[in-house]
Amino acid sequence: SLTGVSTVNFTLAPGGSADGDVPVGFQTSWVLKPGRTHVKVVGYFDSSASALTDPATSSTIETQYVFGQVTTGSPTTYTAFTQGPTDGVGTAAASLLLFDESIIGTNKNKTRTDNLDLRIDLTSNDQQPAGDYTGILHIRAVAL
Repeated sequence: SLTGVSTVNFTLAPGGSADGDVPVGFQTSWVLKPGRTHVKVVGYFDSSASALTDPATSSTIETQYVFGQVTTGSPTTYTAFTQGPTDGVGTAAASLLLFDESIIGTNKNKTRTDNLDLRIDLTSNDQQPAGDYTGILHIRAVAL
């Protein structure tokens, strides 16, 4: 479940980089039966070509320019949403593993809260048209 904010705003300058104004807090809870070895959480967009879209101009921002970090998970530094699906969760070249927790006897029942920090970095894309871009980031957990 999301904890707190569900909208993140960025103030971008052409050819610049901007951090989101707030982190996306998410809480993951599980009660696992014996045999499960990992809980993973993945963030992903529906398409690598259009993580964000400006409806007025049909311009898009690709996932290679959208970065995330979870200082209590993985990645702990800003990393692009360019990974493939993780254990069947996510979209090719539009996903990011947010954490992978190994399950041992003491954490088969657990709740954890993490923050996903987001950044859009257009320093290598100074031709991005100005606009009001929106997109949906999915966050999903899987127990293995």
